[in-house]
Amino acid sequence: MAKTKNKFDVIPSSGNVFADLGLPRADEKPTKVRPAVAINRILHHRRLTRVRAARRLRVNQPKISALSNYRLEGFSVERLKGPGVARHFLEKVAQLPIHVVPADLELARHAAEFKANFNLPYVDGFAAALALQRKASLATRDKDFATVAKMLDILWTT
Repeated sequence: MAKTKNKFDVIPSSGNVFADLGLPRADEKPTKVRPAVAINRILHHRRLTRVRAARRLRVNQPKISALSNYRLEGFSVERLKGPGVARHFLEKVAQLPIHVVPADLELARHAAEFKANFNLPYVDGFAAALALQRKASLATRDKDFATVAKMLDILWTT
């Protein structure tokens, strides 16, 4: 990606990109996005289909599809924080070696560029953008990243 001069005024983030963008119910969105990010990572890492993931989580497949595509309209914060499957799932996710990095507007823009320019899924665009931003290696066996292998230090796993 070529560097260009920023022609926009830079405004410091409040720490909640959803609030910064003026989205409704912005205070709920980070809570709703975390499980979606975790679900996508687990589906990818374990090579689970959405159908198998739905069976394991005891929810229907369209709910897994909605979460994995970040369509969060049907999910309330109360439901995610309440008893039942969501709590059980979140407890399991908390045990995984996952470090959640807040997505700021700059990271989201770079992820969108990876999606648009290299035909990466949006969630993979975030991984690529974060690796590039942090000058980090990206460990994966996902062949989608072959399109960006010249830009990133990719550690191919088996």
